[in-house]
Amino acid sequence: MDEKIEEIPEFILKSVQKIIQKENFNTFEVTTNKMVCSDNNFLGDLFESEIKGETDDGDKKLNIFFKYIIKNENFTLCSLHEVYRKEVFVYLELLKLFEKFQEEAKVPVEDRFNMVKCYEETNTECIILENLAVKGYKTLPFDEVMSLEFTEEGVRQLAKFHALSFVLEEKLPDFYEENVKTVKASLQYNDCWTKFVDKISSSAVAKFDGDIRRRLDRFLEMSLEKYPKYVTGQTSNLKCLCHGDYKMNNILHKKENGRITHLVPIDYQHVYYGCPVIDFYFFIYAGTDTTFRAKHLTNLRALYCETLTNFLQHFGIDFDSIFSKAEFEKCFDDSREYALMFSLYILPLFYVAGEPLSAKDNLLEITFKLQDKYYERITKIVEEFVNLNIL
Repeated sequence: MDEKIEEIPEFILKSVQKIIQKENFNTFEVTTNKMVCSDNNFLGDLFESEIKGETDDGDKKLNIFFKYIIKNENFTLCSLHEVYRKEVFVYLELLKLFEKFQEEAKVPVEDRFNMVKCYEETNTECIILENLAVKGYKTLPFDEVMSLEFTEEGVRQLAKFHALSFVLEEKLPDFYEENVKTVKASLQYNDCWTKFVDKISSSAVAKFDGDIRRRLDRFLEMSLEKYPKYVTGQTSNLKCLCHGDYKMNNILHKKENGRITHLVPIDYQHVYYGCPVIDFYFFIYAGTDTTFRAKHLTNLRALYCETLTNFLQHFGIDFDSIFSKAEFEKCFDDSREYALMFSLYILPLFYVAGEPLSAKDNLLEITFKLQDKYYERITKIVEEFVNLNIL
């Protein structure tokens, strides 16, 4: 074992031993390490294990990733146990159903929604996955502008995830009613939320003044009440299971010869039942700039709708029977203001100066100092929404 074994939670060490037994290793060597994460990883400490040895069938090597819950009773923006419970539900129940549906429908492998292997030892304190990093998969830094190739494939995967939610509703309506429609947004919209967004948005608009600052202040006053409605499904009749945190550093991708060959969404702690268009805007505004959106947003909206429609056809479902194209387009237009709310409330967290934030921190007491890169982005975003007559 690693010489810093005291840093490894006992549950992880026991899980490794269970996996060794289940995988029928006769002899083995194990290395387990705590990972260093440069991105904001609010809700978990990360670990990795390599198990290599011999089985009756020959040499074998497993690479495993662990996300272990951060325990902090003073973290009040969401229930840490609840977000882990939701992710366990997705990995151990929901994605298995999604794979079953794709198999039964004989969806071509290259056209499927992609998933990472989850180990059955996963529980509400620790998510245990195959470590795809050793196979060449990477994530993009959360402050990097996504390429068009990455964005298009990300949109396709998101549309397929949403489509499979509609398939689930069609095939298992009772299960869907009990287990999907009841999934709530992770954040708790209470006094703590109000205090948090007041602090983060004050930092976000700190460099604006004059008429633009007055417009932003009015928008923030309105959005304090409306933002929770967007992420609790109260603004649209189109609803399904949403990812809730669909951004570039929650998507693994692999390249060969400079081209993306495979993309795998991960990190389902913030799933909720709501409007899928909100997931779309979250993804786009987390990882693109104004110039990119001016060139590609219309086509990306069309790609999302086309992918959703075509993917549902594998299962004999006509999307027009769920929601008309005209209603869908109106939902996109009416929900655009959410993207500005996201940019003032959530995007600043990607650009906090200093050490990455986590649930170990008391976010209600922190003074948020933001990087200059954030102010460069938000200046352009504000201009964009002024031109859209939303601000």
